[in-house]
Amino acid sequence: MIRARTFRTAALVAALSLGIAAVGHELFYLPWLRSIVARGEDSVQDMSAEALDHEIRAALPVGSTRSEVETLLPSRQIPYGYTSPQQIEAIANDLKGGPAGRTSLDLRFDFDDHDLLRSIQSNVIRTPIGK
Repeated sequence: MIRARTFRTAALVAALSLGIAAVGHELFYLPWLRSIVARGEDSVQDMSAEALDHEIRAALPVGSTRSEVETLLPSRQIPYGYTSPQQIEAIANDLKGGPAGRTSLDLRFDFDDHDLLRSIQSNVIRTPIGK
């Protein structure tokens, strides 16, 4: 009798632990929760476009690998895409700018045939409120 109760209790604890782990795993992949919990994924919204541009250029000097670029952008929550095999474009929206509108930083990363960073072009975009 005691063994059956112990076995049922252990089975219940195991099932609850597995359920909690599964729910925790799914919750971690919700973007709003992941940005709070995950280390290294700092939001860029509290930065000016100029400060972010300077930070990216310091972290990715000419000669950096494509992999380094593809690691840095998601870690800073900057969406990006490929326009060609030698080019990645990214845009950081809703940056700290001024009370008169929205500020974004448009970035283009150009690579050579060996997937090494050749250059970074950037453009600060300021959009007035109401447009």
